[in-house]
Amino acid sequence: MFNDQSAENKVIVFGTVRKCIDLLASFRNISSRIAYIVNTGEDASDPFFSNYTIMPLSSYRYTSGDRIVLMKAYPNSFLCDTGIPAEAVIPLHLWLAGLLRDPIVVFQPWRVRIDICTLCQLRCRDCHMRDPGEATMGYGYIPAETFKNFIDDNPFILSIEISNNGEPLIHPQLHEMITYAYEHHVEISIWNGTNFNDVSDEVLEDLVRYQVRLLNIALDGACQKTYEVYRRNGNFNKVIHNIRKINQLKDKYHSEYPHMTWQFVMMKHNYHEMDMARQMAAELGMTIQFRDSWNADERAAVAALSADRKQAKLLPDADHNTFQTYCSDLLFHPQINWDGRLLGCCQIYKSDWNMNAFDSGFLTVVNSDTYRKTLASILEISPVTADIPCRTCRHKPKTAKEVLAVINS
Repeated sequence: MFNDQSAENKVIVFGTVRKCIDLLASFRNISSRIAYIVNTGEDASDPFFSNYTIMPLSSYRYTSGDRIVLMKAYPNSFLCDTGIPAEAVIPLHLWLAGLLRDPIVVFQPWRVRIDICTLCQLRCRDCHMRDPGEATMGYGYIPAETFKNFIDDNPFILSIEISNNGEPLIHPQLHEMITYAYEHHVEISIWNGTNFNDVSDEVLEDLVRYQVRLLNIALDGACQKTYEVYRRNGNFNKVIHNIRKINQLKDKYHSEYPHMTWQFVMMKHNYHEMDMARQMAAELGMTIQFRDSWNADERAAVAALSADRKQAKLLPDADHNTFQTYCSDLLFHPQINWDGRLLGCCQIYKSDWNMNAFDSGFLTVVNSDTYRKTLASILEISPVTADIPCRTCRHKPKTAKEVLAVINS
């Protein structure tokens, strides 16, 4: 229905400039499918917009036949004020699905996830990677030369997340990779997580000097006794010591990076320390994030404890963090294993897409017919084929609202 995106049938895109850049930069040749952009927010001086005509909202006048794409949710009053009838608006997720079915438009994600190391020095209780029957991603790490070649071969990539199924900070060539990324203007983040136990002084300094953006540190407790129940072989005091070193180095280099997050997986044995952890995180200049456990028994136990605490008004609802879907990874942060296998998202660890981004090329695999059709099907909330990893995923969105949550995540 919305797949006709010929040059004669261009759309008008409404949205803040930052949102437009983040989304439209993931598609090459997309300017041929857009008549112009109506800027409803920020400055439009970014070089990205050199191929577009930018119109301020005050100058827009609806004309019969205009096809409108809204980059974010606008109130009904917005449509009334601009004179746009509801039937002229193309749902964003369906427009994106049409782009993915358009052979002229090249899918070109500018952010990517590469699991640089699946090795780990800890033996966390519920970790699938420490179970020989589940560790199908293999144990290993990407050679620095392969990582550098990936950056060279894909100059449009501006951001790489380097954590997933292992401990990235024990990679023996991390200094070389972080340095190379920085020199080539590629932002590095460690958002999926690090246990932050064993980090050399050199790497600690690299994290600050070379502006690693995000550092998500797994700390499931506020003392060693509680922490080691799950993070087996972990040393709570070493982690806190390394966090303090980062703060000292940030002061030394006058840097705001890396932003550090304390990730606290809620379980029945550590639930009583949530308030203490929140206080410690504030003292360390960290944001704290409370997450559900993957273990169903732990989730049930925490739900019961949470109900008791809420009745006592001790725990704000906002501290309880859940995740709707991981499909945004497929679209905006495709996940690659350390050996080059395309996984798609961080939830896939028992299978892959039978494509290798290092051997065949990143753009080749994400623009394969199978991958693009799957993304389009997810956006359209239609069935996916039976031969792909997504077929059994419980996180697939089931409503338009959930799909928009994917796009806006």
